[in-house]
Amino acid sequence: MITPEEQPENFKNFLLINNIYNSYKNHLMNQHGITFEALVMGRKKFYDLINSSLVWDDCNEGHDFWYKLSETWNAACNKGIKFTPRCKSIW
Repeated sequence: MITPEEQPENFKNFLLINNIYNSYKNHLMNQHGITFEALVMGRKKFYDLINSSLVWDDCNEGHDFWYKLSETWNAACNKGIKFTPRCKSIW
């Protein structure tokens, strides 16, 4: 199970693994004027965060993309899945 202290890093790792972290950060800044760190700092609830933090129709990836990602994240939250970034090969 993921502890509350691990949630910010776990959420970031989920976004990194799905190659959307930088885009997510940019959308947060453009839509709400906040950084990723400000969004997750001290937060206790991470379930449904993708849904509640962005206006999907205002993102170039589109509503369907964010809906699917949000559903995947919410399912992972319910199951307590921990995400670990993969190392990229240097070869």
